[in-house]
Amino acid sequence: MTRQFIICDPEKCVGCQICELACSARKEKSFNPQFSRIHAVRLNTLVEPIVNVALTCMLCEDPVCVKVCAPKALSIDQNTGLVIVDAGYSGCNECGWCGISCEFGAPTLHPIKRVITLCDLCINDAEPACTLACPKEALSLAAIGDVIELVQSEVAKKILKDFSHARENSISLFERVGRIAVTLQSHRHEHSSSR
Repeated sequence: MTRQFIICDPEKCVGCQICELACSARKEKSFNPQFSRIHAVRLNTLVEPIVNVALTCMLCEDPVCVKVCAPKALSIDQNTGLVIVDAGYSGCNECGWCGISCEFGAPTLHPIKRVITLCDLCINDAEPACTLACPKEALSLAAIGDVIELVQSEVAKKILKDFSHARENSISLFERVGRIAVTLQSHRHEHSSSR
């Protein structure tokens, strides 16, 4: 079975948090983002002033959350690749190390049940609730190969855009590097002659 996970296109995501409500409604029968397995995040970056993105379990090949779980309450379902919590919840001691160690912050402690919750891709349904509910179609279910192709495509577009920009300004990469080298050389020369 191909390992799939939910990805978010930050170009489309508006941060409306409808995905959180859809998830909590399906999983907990309550419209409460605190019960959601997906989390809308608003990031301030140096490149863009605000980036909206929704994050959930990325179904890592070798998940750190499972490794750091001292009571061994988390494991990997070998058929689906999903990270699952001990069905009896007897193992979870609420330490939170899984959530801290996950670079996506996917494992979260349920505020009432006091157990870790993780996205299971709505495995018993035709499609995840969050992807169906997203009004901007920013969320989709994808396999790792699809994501790699998308990233490669975006990187290629960026390189071409940068190259086009440099050509428009009649400055090649080599010219830029050359100018930097000449500037550094002249600074070195000035510094050594002032001694």
